[in-house]
Amino acid sequence: MLNARRGAAGATVLLLAQGVQAQAAGFIEDSQGSLTLRNFYFDRDYKGESNVSARREWAQGFILNLKSGFTEGPVGFGLDLQGMLGVQLDSSRDRAGTGLLPVDRSSGKAESEYSELGITGKVRYSKSELNVGTVMPRLPILISSPARLLWQTFRGSHLRSQDIPGLSFQGGYLTRMNQRDSTDYQKITIAAPNGRFDGTAESDQFIFFGGDYTGISGLTLSYYHARLDEIYQQNYLGAIHQFKLGPGEFKTDFRYFLSDEEGEGKAGSVDNQYVGLNFGYKLGGHRLTVGGSLSSGDSAMPYIAGSEPHLISEYALS
Repeated sequence: MLNARRGAAGATVLLLAQGVQAQAAGFIEDSQGSLTLRNFYFDRDYKGESNVSARREWAQGFILNLKSGFTEGPVGFGLDLQGMLGVQLDSSRDRAGTGLLPVDRSSGKAESEYSELGITGKVRYSKSELNVGTVMPRLPILISSPARLLWQTFRGSHLRSQDIPGLSFQGGYLTRMNQRDSTDYQKITIAAPNGRFDGTAESDQFIFFGGDYTGISGLTLSYYHARLDEIYQQNYLGAIHQFKLGPGEFKTDFRYFLSDEEGEGKAGSVDNQYVGLNFGYKLGGHRLTVGGSLSSGDSAMPYIAGSEPHLISEYALS
């Protein structure tokens, strides 16, 4: 009798082990990793009346991405890790502040190195995926900037779904941001170059949702809404149309932003409309583009500090 019980217990443990192994199969087998090395030299020379003659630094970056697959079953679970390291190669107190390296506030010197570890849990069901933790959205209303040594990152949740044919939906809730030259997560602020807004105004809620419709051949229609709590809200409409023309391809790109203050408007008045339109013709490896944009209203167009605005030309922000 005792031997029978031991045999049953052993069989149960074996079945559980096999079940766990089966669940973890996709998690391990579909895992992938990459290491990106970025050597970045930044030189900005100031002309005219300025307290700073130049911003000039050189740094080496290392970006390690480890992405797991998903566990087996209707609902799959996974985990992504991102490690980033920046190392100073050349800098000085009078040339620091390029955005490549963090600057010590007391000494005014750039740090010799800095690093960050990002952890993202993910859940997949059907054609929907939810990421929670470190996220880097790339959407018309928020583009996490890769334009310096290391990426700008955010902390929060990001949902993407393609369960409806021809329609992709995205939504998210962000609470903190980490700038490209920082290791500290802070509350989310608005970009305020030239004092156009109060850059000290902070928020711990950035909410966004929207999607892209591709049900018509050659045409992509987009709508997104974003709200930085108590600071600003923004609506985006976009359309991209592509078709064959002669030996090449013709492309039309339309972008429209409508922005105003939200709640208390802690960063000041926000009242802006932006319209951009591009026409391009691609032939082989060449493309000729002609476009224009118009920004109107009582204020500049708002966007998250450190991020990249999704405009035809960034000069429209001046």
